[in-house]
Amino acid sequence: MVGRHLEINGQLAADDPESERIGTQLGVSAYDVGLLNLDVQVEWNSTSSLLYARPTILQSYSNHNQPLGHPAGGGVDEWLGILNYRYRRWMLQVKGNYLLQTTGPEGQWDADPDAAPTSDEPFERELKQVESTLSFFLNPKTNARLSVGYLYREETFAEDVARRTGFLTCALRMAVMNRYADF
Repeated sequence: MVGRHLEINGQLAADDPESERIGTQLGVSAYDVGLLNLDVQVEWNSTSSLLYARPTILQSYSNHNQPLGHPAGGGVDEWLGILNYRYRRWMLQVKGNYLLQTTGPEGQWDADPDAAPTSDEPFERELKQVESTLSFFLNPKTNARLSVGYLYREETFAEDVARRTGFLTCALRMAVMNRYADF
């Protein structure tokens, strides 16, 4: 925490720095930016393409064949931005996410990192996602709220095949706060 209105965080994962198997996360959160209850968060995540790869599947950084680090796996550069504004019982939230991913040999996150690549051209994926939500708090003590929102997602692969998806959402949500750390 830097002052009352600014928080900076970061993480570093280094499996084999000589082979450039490194992951980083850097984030900044600012509170009451120009207006009371206007909060902004920006985050950058990066993982090398072979960060989670191991020569044998039993040594991989995974559980049930899913990577334990970034949900997209290795080879990721991601930017995330979140804007929250709350006025009385109303809250507006806008999220933006941009992800560029290049995976390891044969496009497999669990491939042998020491094996020679079988292809000169890596697999690439680009993901853009924007979500906006407007909520009305029915009960601020329990965070019970009615929400409507829209999510747009566009995913493009190296062969220029794009998939576009849009969702209109309506929800009744409740989020009781946990004010303790339970690890």
